[in-house]
Amino acid sequence: MNRSSWKLPHVNASFFRFWKRSSDRPINTWSRGSLFLYPSLNKTFKIYNGRKFVSVQVKKPLLGYYSGDFCMSKFLGRKIHLRKKKEKSDFKKIIWVI
Repeated sequence: MNRSSWKLPHVNASFFRFWKRSSDRPINTWSRGSLFLYPSLNKTFKIYNGRKFVSVQVKKPLLGYYSGDFCMSKFLGRKIHLRKKKEKSDFKKIIWVI
């Protein structure tokens, strides 16, 4: 759901602290609901997705997007799909044996 237009964009306090910093070190943040605004241009953020920090460098096309849009927090791996397929195939074999 989008944020109301009459409200200001949400930016976490951790983003404000590092906007004036000119070093090239990445900025660690746990806020996935904050917007990338103009002062964060050409900065590197490491956004926590619940398991690890994902590195995102903010360029001009990324302005106005949420920080959580660029680090996926849920992964359905290959093992899950293979396990489901295997369970279905075992079920068919049991039916034919009976």
